[in-house]
Amino acid sequence: MDGLYNVIRIMHNAFGGLTLLLTLVSALVLLATARTTSQGSALALRGNSISASIQALLGILMVIIGVLIGNAAYIGNLWLHYILGIASVGVISAFAARARRSPDSEARRFGGILLGILVLVAITFYIGQTKLNPFA
Repeated sequence: MDGLYNVIRIMHNAFGGLTLLLTLVSALVLLATARTTSQGSALALRGNSISASIQALLGILMVIIGVLIGNAAYIGNLWLHYILGIASVGVISAFAARARRSPDSEARRFGGILLGILVLVAITFYIGQTKLNPFA
């Protein structure tokens, strides 16, 4: 079960980095093009939502496996990462969906909001990366 946990952890970390990158790309595309209806912005926003959702699913699997293999103390130490992760995924999903349905005049506003969300995602990513791996 430790091997499965480590594989899921690696994938979770990879999707964390991808979510961080896609949040930045989405914000920059919205700010640069000032269009929410372009194919580029729609693709970036959808990719961002999908990446964040997969990352959250992998995080939930990590918690379940961690508890099953008797590592609840370590799992409990990551409470701040969980709260920020849930907030990040929820906010990304909400604003990405809303930005896709908004008129082009709102593009720069949503780009600025996504830059603010990028800070939240970066803090969450940093906390997750700096915690020690108990199985190493």
